Amino acid sequence: DDIDPQRPACDSDRQRFGTGDSALASAQAYLLNRVDDFVARLPGSMPLIAVPTDYKGIDETPFKRTLAAALHADVVVQWTGRYGVSVTISGREAATARQLYAHPLLVWDNYFANDYIPNLVLGAYEGRDSRLTDSAMGVTVVPMGEPEASKIGLFTVADYAWNAAAYDSARSWEASLREFSRGDAKTLAALRWFAGANYSTPLDPLPAPILSKATATFWTQWAAGDPSAVPTLAQVLRSVRDSTSILRDRLWDLPFITEASPWLDGTNLWARAAIAALDALDARRKQLPDQATADEQAARTLRIQAESVMWPGKTPAIPVQVSGRVLADFVHYGLRGYGPG
Repeated sequence: DDIDPQRPACDSDRQRFGTGDSALASAQAYLLNRVDDFVARLPGSMPLIAVPTDYKGIDETPFKRTLAAALHADVVVQWTGRYGVSVTISGREAATARQLYAHPLLVWDNYFANDYIPNLVLGAYEGRDSRLTDSAMGVTVVPMGEPEASKIGLFTVADYAWNAAAYDSARSWEASLREFSRGDAKTLAALRWFAGANYSTPLDPLPAPILSKATATFWTQWAAGDPSAVPTLAQVLRSVRDSTSILRDRLWDLPFITEASPWLDGTNLWARAAIAALDALDARRKQLPDQATADEQAARTLRIQAESVMWPGKTPAIPVQVSGRVLADFVHYGLRGYGPG
């Protein structure tokens, strides 16, 4: 897929295929057709599936035109939607892509891919309409680099693929968490809080939906002087904080705990920092300056610790991200003394 179109070609390739994007498509079709001829001779073989260099978009390009004309008709082409990582993929877009490539189409979805972001993606499969497979023969989904943690989202992909017309992402996510927690109520509750805090991807307009709504509600209530604002949010934040130790103690899937360990640490620290920032806000309003100062210092210390939890195996070091920065933003505003806006 990721072949550099500007990579210099050897003389014989230039003579055979020419130059430019069309030449690259011709060369790929030539190679794929040779492989397809070989595969076709194998008993019981399935159609060849290929990922072209130009694997995205719904615009006509010289590459797509050339590939469509030159590639054997039975070869299946994979396509990622409008973009390499697409916010949404519609049936209409798939129909357009099917016409452009003029071959059987298979959606290659990078929804859960996290090799470019320091996130766990523990949410449900979303943003794909029920008509997608009217034009595409199916959907393949790239998992995260953490295979056990990927199972939460992949469960919902299977649900979508089984019956896209009836798919409900919230219902499917809840079913996935129930399956993953093996019926243990305390583990399920903790997994719901932890996965909810790590629901987000850059594709999701509302990262960590439960936390996003809880903090937004808090700031509205806080501005109105509602006395329930602090205890209500404090309960949510404590649940997020405690979920990490409960999962470490009770979850059956130890490889999941190993994979998720940096995010378990980060989630715990960010939740504790947010609790301290909330306490500081409350102390300031109650005119307890010494307590507020102590809480603010605790929030700053915990924030530094949270920002020191690193994405494993990355050079240079990159901090893990939790809740799409919902908790980090709350700490920032809490220390500032007033909410966003």
